[in-house]
Amino acid sequence: MLPASFIMTEHYSDRSIAQLIDKELNQVEIDEVVVDEDSLTIELRDGRTVVAPILWYPRLAYATQSERQQFEIRTNVIYWPELDEEVSVRSLLLGRKSGESLQSLEKWLAGRETVAVA
Repeated sequence: MLPASFIMTEHYSDRSIAQLIDKELNQVEIDEVVVDEDSLTIELRDGRTVVAPILWYPRLAYATQSERQQFEIRTNVIYWPELDEEVSVRSLLLGRKSGESLQSLEKWLAGRETVAVA
């Protein structure tokens, strides 16, 4: 969302508009996070609620409910240290899923199996 004071005129270049949008996306702050078996729900300080399917983030999908609850809020990013997963408000607002490769996910899953057996 562009700032209320922003008025579109011809003297703004595409680049300056993109910079304003980028700045706005990076300033959004997290108020509350709820993670369940199906979704990741984030309440933002500006009153918006963003919901994404848990399947967008395979590490969260494979995690136990207990592991999903062990997160840290870092202004506009949620981080799960045990899962080494990070989700930004920016990516959620832009509708971006996890960018993790299948190879990386498989390696992470294999490491979890090793820990579970030990």
